[in-house]
Amino acid sequence: MSSTCKPSVNNGVRGKCTHAGVFCRERHYKFRPGETVLIEYSSDFPYYLAFYYLIRAVRREGIPVLIDDIGDTLSRYAFALETSGIETSFLNDEGVYVIKIGGKRNIGNVSGRIGIESDFYVHNLEYSRVFENILCQKDFFVNFVLGFDTRLLMTPNPRDRFSFLVSKLHYLGNERRVAFYFVNSDVISGYTWEREYLREMVTSLVQLERDGEQYVVRVVKSPDYDAIGSFNLPKETLIRLIRGEG
Repeated sequence: MSSTCKPSVNNGVRGKCTHAGVFCRERHYKFRPGETVLIEYSSDFPYYLAFYYLIRAVRREGIPVLIDDIGDTLSRYAFALETSGIETSFLNDEGVYVIKIGGKRNIGNVSGRIGIESDFYVHNLEYSRVFENILCQKDFFVNFVLGFDTRLLMTPNPRDRFSFLVSKLHYLGNERRVAFYFVNSDVISGYTWEREYLREMVTSLVQLERDGEQYVVRVVKSPDYDAIGSFNLPKETLIRLIRGEG
């Protein structure tokens, strides 16, 4: 995707890193610039902990973060983290930017705001403007998209849902960002073709599920074929990872 700004090579981290890395047990998953990663979680999986683990790993590398907050979803994540005893002041850090898409609750460093338009052409133009304005401030971002499934629920017309999905292809391959889309797999289970199209569209697919006292992490799709596979995380191991002890 072309950009209207000319970022300075010293205004971010792109010059010193070629990927956003995330450690999990003995594995190190590398998400390369331009990727779109779909994270599907089941309703009984602590999605907010996965979000916290990822954003903490990214910020530790000094990489700026951009959060798409669709319909006040970020406030739900923040509340869940706080009730779990996790401080959420990181959302107000200088290197964390939030785009509010609909909703009324301001959480974090809100750097742009757009409404949820029924006309996707208007919506996309406005989003592109806000996105580019923020992107001009740094050389590279990791973009967390929260509430994507909510947006599908709010779009009753199948043709509009298709337009919404296609609009996201515009950002695939933009090497100034890596995007993580958090989606509740149970919520979108009834949207069969939308779910399959989304899975085809992304470069990586990670599924998070609960299995009794354990949590299952499954890498279904990745350009790094060695990363494809699954492993179990006992509850105690997950807690240690979140605490930064492993």
